[in-house]
Amino acid sequence: NDCFMIHHDMVYQELSFGTGVRDVCIEFLKAHPSEFIFMQIKEEYIATENTRSFAETMQSYINTFEEYFYLDEISPTLEQVRGKIVILRRFSSSITPLGNYLQFQDNAIFTSTTTITARVQDCYNVPTLFDRAKKWSQVNSLLLEAMQNTDKDKLFINFGTGSSAFCYPYS
Repeated sequence: NDCFMIHHDMVYQELSFGTGVRDVCIEFLKAHPSEFIFMQIKEEYIATENTRSFAETMQSYINTFEEYFYLDEISPTLEQVRGKIVILRRFSSSITPLGNYLQFQDNAIFTSTTTITARVQDCYNVPTLFDRAKKWSQVNSLLLEAMQNTDKDKLFINFGTGSSAFCYPYS
């Protein structure tokens, strides 16, 4: 219905994007203007009864709140993003600018070279409790790579989470 209801996979999180996410982030930034937020956005669940594209709906959430969003399709400096939500979109868009586009790969370590260069570790499938050390190794490997990096325009994104039917996040 032309709105974003927040899901993690198929599980509805009892939140809408406007009041449950965007507004909460803006209030945080008002209280902490030297901070910024990286926000990855993707279409997570089945869309129903829409009259516009995903990108058009995203744009509608930004309209009138533009001062709190960094939407340029470049690698920003810290000073450019202070007090802003930096959109990292995991969806294509004919609307520009609408944040940097990440060409995402599932359950992998990869480099996206779209509007920015981003090195990402999102190996979220941890089959059993015995595989937690492998997950830590993947996290640590990207941390070490970032420490040795000399490209000031490369963004590193490292997910520490992982689970499966036999290994839940709280494990």
